[in-house]
Amino acid sequence: MTADRKPTVALPAAEADGGPAPAAPAGTLRRRVAVIGHPVGHSLSPVMHAAAFRAVGLPWSYEPWDVPPGGLPAALDALRADPRWVGVNLTIPHKEAALPLLDRVDPAARRVGAVNTVVREDGGVLVGYNTDGIGFLRDLEEHGLPADRLAGRRALVLGAGGAARAVASALLTAGMAVIVANRTLGRALQLVEDLAAGDGAGEPTAAPGDDAGHRPDGSGAAASGTGARAGAGDGDRGPSPALRAVALDDPSLPDLAAGCLLVVNATSAGMPPQADVDPLPPACAPRPGQVFYDLVYRPAVTPFLARAAAAGARAIGGIGMLLHQGAAAFERWTNRPAPLEAMRAALRAALAEPAGPAPAGSASA
Repeated sequence: MTADRKPTVALPAAEADGGPAPAAPAGTLRRRVAVIGHPVGHSLSPVMHAAAFRAVGLPWSYEPWDVPPGGLPAALDALRADPRWVGVNLTIPHKEAALPLLDRVDPAARRVGAVNTVVREDGGVLVGYNTDGIGFLRDLEEHGLPADRLAGRRALVLGAGGAARAVASALLTAGMAVIVANRTLGRALQLVEDLAAGDGAGEPTAAPGDDAGHRPDGSGAAASGTGARAGAGDGDRGPSPALRAVALDDPSLPDLAAGCLLVVNATSAGMPPQADVDPLPPACAPRPGQVFYDLVYRPAVTPFLARAAAAGARAIGGIGMLLHQGAAAFERWTNRPAPLEAMRAALRAALAEPAGPAPAGSASA
């Protein structure tokens, strides 16, 4: 009997951080949204979304919901059963695990292979979306890196989880060649194979080689999504597809990293309990002209970013991506424009940032 019992999860508290929401009208249900992860106590999403709901006068709450691995099916069942729920965000370790548990998945999220936003429709139907990629590209644009400055360049993405999938897919869409580096080569290969199958970017490879020389702008790199091959730049040693996978300990990685315009940490290294960890191998030297972007936003300056800044590279923290992916999720739940400045102000206050705009190249957007 015990073996047949469905697992249960503790429901989150009914109040979000960041102050009370407006009172719900008499006779109506107070709507709920949450971020599901494990751990989830570090998340600033409750602060950001509580501010957004207050700014537009919605009597909704946004709660952190700690759900360990294995508890996600029960959490989603609770969502289906309770009409007060509008939806949830998903974070580590649930972005990939959620796909087979949802009733529908947006085609873009299906191509990425990860979901970070769930909308509960009428009748308890759960629909999955991914707003991480658009949030990442919108933040790059705010930092002076729109898609037309990325196209034809090369990016290195560290990690192979749900966030890495979204970032790599977004960069392919922007026209970059993408190298995925992970401790386990098999996971990196699976990621690029999935993206190649979804986007038609040609056959991925795990073969070493540096087709763009050591230029930090990555010129000569293949355009993505078309099966295009690299042009003949300085130091070319033959063609390379738009997608490739390498292990973090691959001896070719330092040369590959040196030819990238953009290096992205899409792992959890840099945040507790790995706050002192830099995911980029020591042999990979940051260079002036490169951009290092860390999806970790707390702490604002990680070892990955500190090392990049010390070497003269540009360092950008993940708070801007959090803002923009959150704004896209808000719009999915509410069908109205996100109050971006109210959300930005709430994040700045939570991180004790100055009220003015962050200077270019700082570790926090």
